[in-house]
Amino acid sequence: MIKGNYQSGEARRLQDRDSILQKTFEQATNEGKKPYLVPCGGSNATGALGYAFAMKELSDQNVSADWIVFPTSSGGTHAGLLVGQRIFLDSTAEFSESALMNPKNG
Repeated sequence: MIKGNYQSGEARRLQDRDSILQKTFEQATNEGKKPYLVPCGGSNATGALGYAFAMKELSDQNVSADWIVFPTSSGGTHAGLLVGQRIFLDSTAEFSESALMNPKNG
């Protein structure tokens, strides 16, 4: 049996990405700027709120879509779109686990 601390290439890549984001944020802060660090996937209250208001924009612009297709991982996009749909559009439409939704009638 081989023992050791092994890490997949994907895990290393994600750690590198997070490290680069954090270093860039800190550099901007040290330069006197006021950066806002958006978490990967936008999964925080601000990110979800942005997607909620995206649903309002669709409504305000009379966009007629049978389906909205989006990727999902952490659920932040999903949560924001669901809240926006419930507030600004048809509150009976359903979301599926495959991250497909029909804003008109589920």
